[in-house]
Amino acid sequence: MFKFSLEFAAGFLALVAGIFAAKNGVTIEWLGRGVLTAVGAHATKSETIAWACVGFASLLLSLALREWMKVNGHQEWNRIVWPVVLTVVLLLGFYSILEWPRSPRVEPLHSKNAKEQMLAGARLRKAKLNGASLYMTMLAGADLRGSDLESADLRHAMLLGANLSGANLANANFEGAMLLGAQIEGARIDGTDFTNAAFLMQNQVDEACGKPKVLPEGLQAPKGC
Repeated sequence: MFKFSLEFAAGFLALVAGIFAAKNGVTIEWLGRGVLTAVGAHATKSETIAWACVGFASLLLSLALREWMKVNGHQEWNRIVWPVVLTVVLLLGFYSILEWPRSPRVEPLHSKNAKEQMLAGARLRKAKLNGASLYMTMLAGADLRGSDLESADLRHAMLLGANLSGANLANANFEGAMLLGAQIEGARIDGTDFTNAAFLMQNQVDEACGKPKVLPEGLQAPKGC
């Protein structure tokens, strides 16, 4: 388990570094123009370091997942397939963040029908989204702190690294949503449906408040706030 913890921590930090580099235009000029010329890199492009970080993160997180599945006795084919799936999801999610840096940022979101929109990194703090249709919406890295998402449809939404701290998620539907690294500290999850929610961890659930309708197998409702 120590190996899993180390790989997961390093992978998560590398993922955060990649997203930060992409969103803040971090370049790799500090590595030295001589070295960059030798390898054919372009120092003026922040994508280089961003992709390097995310690629490294994908590798580490996939290895961590494989180690965790091995410790928990999963079959060999599962230990091969799911790390590959995780890598693909991470790379596609990052591609969306990188290719749509000017995706809509709405404070608050005026339309409650945001179905399949690209809202990666959107600033939606304290947005009124009760009952909103956010089916398959890209919300990676979105700031949804304190938002009202009661009864919202978030099925199959991409919430990688999204911040939902203090949000009202009562009766919301997160079926099949990607919640890797999502923050739900202090969020209300009474009646929330997390059926087949991907990469939702017990430590995330423990930070929320309320009794959810459905949790992925093996997870338990938070003890209280």
